[in-house]
Amino acid sequence: MPNHNTPAGPAGGALPLHPPEGAVPLHGKLSVSGLRVTYSSGGKSVTPFSDVNFSVDDGEFICIIGPSGAGKSTLLFALAGLISPSAGEIRVAGRVVHGPGGDRAVVFQDDAVFPWYTVEKNVAYSPSAAGWDRKRKERAVDEALSLVGLADRRTFLPGQLSGGMRKRVDVARAFAGDPETILMDEPFGGLDTQTKESLQEAILEIWNSKKKTILFVTHDLEEAAFLADRVFVLQKGGGLNIVPIDLPRPRTSAMRTEPALQSYRRLLGDLIRSQEESGNHVH
Repeated sequence: MPNHNTPAGPAGGALPLHPPEGAVPLHGKLSVSGLRVTYSSGGKSVTPFSDVNFSVDDGEFICIIGPSGAGKSTLLFALAGLISPSAGEIRVAGRVVHGPGGDRAVVFQDDAVFPWYTVEKNVAYSPSAAGWDRKRKERAVDEALSLVGLADRRTFLPGQLSGGMRKRVDVARAFAGDPETILMDEPFGGLDTQTKESLQEAILEIWNSKKKTILFVTHDLEEAAFLADRVFVLQKGGGLNIVPIDLPRPRTSAMRTEPALQSYRRLLGDLIRSQEESGNHVH
């Protein structure tokens, strides 16, 4: 069973966690009710999580963390409509999710750029697929390239770009289609520290500008504390804890080493370690 104890907060007192179970009001831009995913692996039935309930408000930045095997990416793919729930329901803007849709865009961990397309054509993919007219599509591509700082690389092929720049193309393509929600699966996990921190700051600038709802899976606890309004800590087998991150915005590079952010980092680590030490197992 999930551990619902209240851990110590960064100020030394108790940090209240949001209710982890059915008490969570499901009224936001995106809501999840009684979600369970079960799949077959190696001839065995695996349930990384069950009875997951939460609500995300319009424009929130949510990070999702958890121990290995808790189903972080599985949850994100279910939200994207790429995996069907075994039980429960996902709603976006009041509509039940039955599959992928233009209201959600996904940025994967691995590069998903088309190597035979220029930067410009990669970013135009979503608007083109949506059938936008030429002028609207050009405006969207221009804006997205400007947001990620690649306006001067629009005619380059992905092979001519660094790993960090290719990831910027992925991000630009996600935003170009004007989705309501951006789902990001450890997008900066394979990058060096300097590039990762630069992209973290870039994504916050874009988020602040575009006011989109973002759910961001990460295994990097400092990244989660730096980016999020709230952090969802998935429990192995069932449920989750929700940790509000009470840090000022805009988040700046100098905040990374400040005691408040590092205290949140330790808190998140304690929550994950408490699961591992309690001997929770995937069903």
